[in-house]
Amino acid sequence: MKIHVIVDFMHIYYKYFFQLREGKIKRLSAPINWQGTVIEKDTTLIYYPLRDIEGIRKNLETLGHDVTMSICFDMKSKRKDEGVAGGEEYKSGRQHNLTDDDFKNITFIEKLLVEAGHNTYRLEGYEADDIANYLVRKYKDNFDYTVIYTNDKDLLINIDSKVGVMRFKQYKGYTQVDINNYESYLEAEFGVFIPYNSLGLFLSTAGDSADKIKGINKFGKVAFKKLITKVSAKNNIDWSQCGDYDKLAEIIPLCKEFLDDRQYEELKTSFALVANLEVIEDIAEPSRKSTQELREQAYMPYKMISLIP
Repeated sequence: MKIHVIVDFMHIYYKYFFQLREGKIKRLSAPINWQGTVIEKDTTLIYYPLRDIEGIRKNLETLGHDVTMSICFDMKSKRKDEGVAGGEEYKSGRQHNLTDDDFKNITFIEKLLVEAGHNTYRLEGYEADDIANYLVRKYKDNFDYTVIYTNDKDLLINIDSKVGVMRFKQYKGYTQVDINNYESYLEAEFGVFIPYNSLGLFLSTAGDSADKIKGINKFGKVAFKKLITKVSAKNNIDWSQCGDYDKLAEIIPLCKEFLDDRQYEELKTSFALVANLEVIEDIAEPSRKSTQELREQAYMPYKMISLIP
């Protein structure tokens, strides 16, 4: 099977960042040409994230699949620009624990991934999930199956018969979410039935505390269930056709009849923050493929032998 793996990178880095801080992983070091000078560099937060990414590739290749890897990196989101309603609070209050050394590590990881033959993406004004959404929509028909590795629930909007998500949670690891268990998975997490594929509407109404999106004031699970029941009955909505935010956006005006003016304005404001940003810049097709020869050239200078096979 021809598989496209899309990796939302930062959850992997943070996983080992916190494990290292808690003393749960062993520190590593290696001589590295670091900004023009060879030094004995702490490579802990370089090696372990790379090991995760190459481990995903290796496991799928061992099963006989033809694997293409795309790794997406975060940049500051345009959602936080002045003039975007609610943007000043978007993802506000999150702890920013990373230092300049961490960002240098991440840049070095990206460099090695490129040398190893993988596709990497970072784009000014866009987060990794925006890029992942773009890659899925534009290129999923180039592959038999696309799987996204992420901790971000927002990327579940991409799930269909050809797209699945490996959702990461701390202390639980990855859970496979696909078209077969989408509804049961979300009901277990949020305590309310969320029809496939209406997660974006749920987050826009009930809010998303993780991203500091308010939703509709005092609008919880019971109100959401009533809203979708009424909207579905009135408009005969097939939620399975709402597999991207452009299609889900067509549902928002249909909700107006069942909300007061204030609630409807809050819904529109929140939906603008929940929805992925449309990537208008050119992004290269994920056509590069890693080979053992390229991985040897990338990793051998740093004695990262386990990453090569």
